Amino acid sequence: MGSMGSYVPMMMSMAQQGMSSLSEANQSNAAQQAQAEQINQQNQMLWLQHEQKAREQRDLLKRQTASARAALAAGGGGIGSGGSAAALLAGLTRQTEQAIADDHGYLSLRQQYAAPKTATQDRAGGILQGLQMGSQAFSVLRPSS
Repeated sequence: MGSMGSYVPMMMSMAQQGMSSLSEANQSNAAQQAQAEQINQQNQMLWLQHEQKAREQRDLLKRQTASARAALAAGGGGIGSGGSAAALLAGLTRQTEQAIADDHGYLSLRQQYAAPKTATQDRAGGILQGLQMGSQAFSVLRPSS
């Protein structure tokens, strides 16, 4: 019976360590979730700002285009009413749309890479990638029908 008494403190110590580890894991998960939520809110705000900026850029483009057409119609700027005027207006439009597309691409990449990944997600992604590579390797080795 004396030997059983020495196991009780050791078992209590192990139980406390297990509960401590569980508590730390829960705190870590809560911190990761809070960080992910904060990043998500920042991304949503950036998307809203992007949409507003895009609207403003398109409105400005409309005003600039109208001004340029009026100036060209009045014969100003030394540009004829032919293809040069159309090219100028098309260039303004293309430049504005490219700036909007660049902002959109940047925000998409930021959102894709800004979210924190958990170790489980990293392992799962690595396993999936390994399976896909293995499948591709075996498909090359298979005789074609």
